[in-house]
Amino acid sequence: MVENGNVKISQDVISVLADKAIKDIEGVDSLAGRFTDSIAVALGKKTSPGIDADTKDGKTVITVHLVIKYGYRIPEIAWKVQEAVKNTVETMTGLEVTRVDVCV
Repeated sequence: MVENGNVKISQDVISVLADKAIKDIEGVDSLAGRFTDSIAVALGKKTSPGIDADTKDGKTVITVHLVIKYGYRIPEIAWKVQEAVKNTVETMTGLEVTRVDVCV
């Protein structure tokens, strides 16, 4: 959406981009949506359960809740998720991603 010459990127767009980046990573079983995420999706207020994005002053913090498949190393998968989400969101939106928190 455009406002007075400024482009504002919806938090849902950031969540969808993060979701797509995560789906390509081997070892990730699924996103772990919380109960409140399920309600928000049902009400049409959220598109990607398990992913939260917050942008303030041009800096974005993304939190990802996921389930890792059995037999995979959690730190290794978490690192891959952080890198993939950061690179995808920054490349596609031009926003600065300052932090990607991964909750397993």
